[in-house]
Amino acid sequence: MKSVSEDIKDLLVAGGLGLTLGTNLFISRLPDSPKDAVCLYDTSSSPADNFVSGDDPLYRDSVEVMVRNINYSTGYTLAQNIAEFLNGKNNFSLNNSFYQMIALSNGPNILNNSGNKELEDGFYWSLNFNTIRNKNE
Repeated sequence: MKSVSEDIKDLLVAGGLGLTLGTNLFISRLPDSPKDAVCLYDTSSSPADNFVSGDDPLYRDSVEVMVRNINYSTGYTLAQNIAEFLNGKNNFSLNNSFYQMIALSNGPNILNNSGNKELEDGFYWSLNFNTIRNKNE
């Protein structure tokens, strides 16, 4: 079973959103360049539920999607498109996992870039998603 960020990466690359791994889509580290980019971060999750599905635990993992763009409107549109694309996906197999659901928990949230040197290179949006998945063997 891969990390949720790697699974989400595969969905986004195949999703027709104009994202390509290593070009404008990254995992765990948002590079300085390009300025218009998306980065996925595995975030905290709940312990696996063994009691719900018997011997096959349900994993409740979460992922943050960070969108950076030098143009406010373009960045917001991409963040909203990602939210609409991922939110509500359910009952599918991917990379040896069976996803019962992907749900937007919040976002897109604009991060304030005024007075923050780290955020002066563009506009940033944060989206957070919860997942429920189990191993698909």
